[in-house]
Amino acid sequence: VTEVCLERSVAKRVKIVKKFIKIARHCRDLRNFNSMFAIVSGLEKPSVRRLTHTWERIPGYVIFDYFFYCFYFR
Repeated sequence: VTEVCLERSVAKRVKIVKKFIKIARHCRDLRNFNSMFAIVSGLEKPSVRRLTHTWERIPGYVIFDYFFYCFYFR
C-alpha cells in the first residue's frame, strides 16, 4: 500500500500495481497463498482502490487476474 500511495507519477504507480499483481500470480503458481492473500489485501485497501487514474491505465488481462484473485478468497 505504501509503495503505491507514495508514488506521485501515475505511470509509475501503474507499473507498481502491475508488478504486485504479477508477484501475486507467481505466489499462486507456487501455492504460496498467504503471500498472495497479503498482496491482494493490500491492493484492496481503500487508499489504493481510490486511485482511479491508476486503475484505468492497467491492461484488461492484468485486471482480470486481479479480480480472479479477489474472487478466489471470497
